[in-house]
Amino acid sequence: MAPETLAASLTAAILLGYAASLWYLLRRESATVLVSLLAVCGLSLCLRLAYTTDYPAGLNEDEPKILMCATQMLRGGTLAYEGCTGLPVLLTRPR
Repeated sequence: MAPETLAASLTAAILLGYAASLWYLLRRESATVLVSLLAVCGLSLCLRLAYTTDYPAGLNEDEPKILMCATQMLRGGTLAYEGCTGLPVLLTRPR
């Protein structure tokens, strides 16, 4: 299986899992609660995209660097490798 196909399949599986769990948790909530939750999530996304250099406490400051490195590795056809931070990842390819 090509790395791009594997990455797309994993992404789809994760998103479907999130959607299913959100549906299960929120299936009996009122429309007011759902709209409020959507508004809070949308506002937080907008703030995160507008203020990319202001990291809230607890978030990794290396997010842009790791995202760029992961994108380059995916384009190069490598999914399992030692991370960009210099620390080995848990699941690496056998050599």
